[in-house]
Amino acid sequence: MNSNLKKTGAHKNLLIITPYFHPHLGGVEKHVLKTSLLLQKQGWQIKIITRQHDPALATQEQVQGLFVNRFSFPNLRVLGLILIWLKLLARYFRVFKQADIIQVHDVMVWCLLMRLLFPRKKFVLTVHGWEGVYPIPLKNIWLKQLSARLANKVICVGAFIKKYYGINCDQVILGAVADNIVIGQEKKKATSPIRIVYVGRLAKDTGLLMLLTAYQKLPIKVQQTLNLSFIGDGELRSQCSTVGEVLGMVDETKISTQLAPAHLCFASGYLSALEGLSAGCLVVVGSANQLKKDYWSMSELTSKIKICETENELVTLLQQAQQLLAVYDVTAVSAWAKQYNWQNITAAYSEIYSS
Repeated sequence: MNSNLKKTGAHKNLLIITPYFHPHLGGVEKHVLKTSLLLQKQGWQIKIITRQHDPALATQEQVQGLFVNRFSFPNLRVLGLILIWLKLLARYFRVFKQADIIQVHDVMVWCLLMRLLFPRKKFVLTVHGWEGVYPIPLKNIWLKQLSARLANKVICVGAFIKKYYGINCDQVILGAVADNIVIGQEKKKATSPIRIVYVGRLAKDTGLLMLLTAYQKLPIKVQQTLNLSFIGDGELRSQCSTVGEVLGMVDETKISTQLAPAHLCFASGYLSALEGLSAGCLVVVGSANQLKKDYWSMSELTSKIKICETENELVTLLQQAQQLLAVYDVTAVSAWAKQYNWQNITAAYSEIYSS
């Protein structure tokens, strides 16, 4: 992709629908914020509609020049979806009407009524990541396929999405990293203790359970050569705290600060893997089922990371970490990862919007 961003026509209106947005922390939230700010520099007037995940947050405010609209989210199944349709209709009909492009991140079902009311509007859908359930329920596959049919263009985060959901992707992307991620001087000395940083949700479906189990299988002598810390939050927080420091959900600056001196990054997804590689870490991932194996192996990351399919494979890798790090080309890997920048991701969106 061309990293040079083209200027769009002045005052074009882009409406973005996303399940969560800043200050909520997460990969999708970072993706939306970074690309929105760059699109804004191209001349887009951007409005965002998202859920009000915290009652203390304003229902309307500007975030770095982006107009953010939040609505209280009904945590109900079928009735909740109907309420979302009605809320979007009652509160944001004019916002939809004024938009030149409507960009939806995953939640196209929220926009079903508006899609019917504005059949000539251009809807672009971005399908993010995996849903944490394998085998994938047929309902989830059907919903993704319906969402793709409702969209004019589809951007897929990962090539595996076409295989598992039967969706034709107009663009396949991975993610991106900030330009200012640095490599700490400590990396030049792969000595004990080897610092390992996990980045992602503290949940079973991310590969984290494989890491915790493998660590417990290591001889105490090997455990003493490793220093674990965990960036994220979730159901496995208490288990993580028994073997290392849990930092919780933190912002991009804190992640960079933790990864800079780390030797090894255990990544939960594409974004954390790219951040780890950019910081010069040896990136390790777990793929406990066929979908997660394809998630990693069908991506451009596959030749740059270590994929472990079983706990025993990970045990062996951790025992050999010292030797692996001794021959690891930190500088080359970091340079490779930094080609995945937010300017290139935004260029992909610009291309889709103008096509």
